[in-house]
Amino acid sequence: MNKLFHITSLVLGLSVVIISCNKNNNDTDDLNAVYNNAASQTAYNDVASIGDESVIDDDLSSFKMEDMEKISSPCATIIKGDTNDLPNVTTIDFGSTNCLCNDGKNRRGKIVMNHPPPSMARDSGALFHHEFIDFYVNDNKMLGYIDVTNIGFSPLGDPHFKWDVVGGLELANGSGTISWESHQVKAYLSGFNTPNTRLDDKIAIQGGSTGTTQTGETYTADIDSSAALMQDFSIGCRKYFYAGTAYITPQNKPMRTINYGSPSPQVCDDIATVTVNGQTYTISLDNTHE
Repeated sequence: MNKLFHITSLVLGLSVVIISCNKNNNDTDDLNAVYNNAASQTAYNDVASIGDESVIDDDLSSFKMEDMEKISSPCATIIKGDTNDLPNVTTIDFGSTNCLCNDGKNRRGKIVMNHPPPSMARDSGALFHHEFIDFYVNDNKMLGYIDVTNIGFSPLGDPHFKWDVVGGLELANGSGTISWESHQVKAYLSGFNTPNTRLDDKIAIQGGSTGTTQTGETYTADIDSSAALMQDFSIGCRKYFYAGTAYITPQNKPMRTINYGSPSPQVCDDIATVTVNGQTYTISLDNTHE
């Protein structure tokens, strides 16, 4: 498997908390679409990363991640199907009641993955499909599926993976349903050839998503083609993007520009900015759901 899903861990738009933003709910500067896109992105990224941890730890004795690197420990039970079947099936069972995972989030229910055997995981075209059985994160129910496809190497030799999501979140306490669809490409910049750790991984993300907020507002989200979102998985840095620009455009409202910083010098912090209608707000990034 060799870290196929690491590229999708904690990418694109971690949930945000506004530090300074004085406005009412009808103001065109509202960031509801930003929040909803962030909550969806984070939830699906985490699922793919959990799948990575589970299949690797169960199948490759040479890959031993420390518990501090894992999201799901100590909550998940890993159930393997018949390894002679193609595709292989792995079920990650968090149980029927909430379990507090290493990332501070409560999970329950099951993630079911169809995937190739580890010997074929690095082949171009290898597909990893994730679905859910009554799976909740912080009492938000996850819908739909994730597909991660190995699409080979770029002309520069970077491993590339296509990431497709069709799904959404049924929010806790009857707060409504978010629909979300995303199509992105993730490229390893470093760390792909060191499968014993994810801490030296660096990735760049391009692509976009569309969604409908829990209030029924549609929006699009696109990463700047010349300013990919950049992630460093070293401890102290991996929770947040350290560089890149994304644009979120809600229905009949101005575009919101999210800037995570420039790639050089690399600064790992929880600060980004959102600019809309000529005004810039400072936000603090937080990888929690709504």
